[in-house]
Amino acid sequence: MSGHEYGRLHAGPVLSFIIVAIILFGSVRLISDLLHILMESTPRHIDINELVKTVNSIEGVKSIHDIHVWSMCFNVHALSAHILVLEMQVCETADLIDVINAVLAGKFNIPLTTFQSESVECSRHLIY
Repeated sequence: MSGHEYGRLHAGPVLSFIIVAIILFGSVRLISDLLHILMESTPRHIDINELVKTVNSIEGVKSIHDIHVWSMCFNVHALSAHILVLEMQVCETADLIDVINAVLAGKFNIPLTTFQSESVECSRHLIY
């Protein structure tokens, strides 16, 4: 057997090993992303501190708290939170939530939200 033939015999297993390594590398990343979604972890591209700062800067919002952001799938994200609003009518709260939703969808790619609004005036009467 010449050296040339000997090299060809080893090329197949070497290429197979390289292909397996590439598949395993891609699988590990995919499994990691899937576990991140299944554990309902905050999507990696979302900075909660930046999100809080952004929402708190919207006129009418006093603060946002009890925030939970998670992924429904790889590119659909959801948020639930409480917002403390300045004193306003219920219909004004709905308009404010529309503004918050537009900001969250545009800046953070969060199209699905659920908010529980709390009034600053009402919170003064609560005993903790």
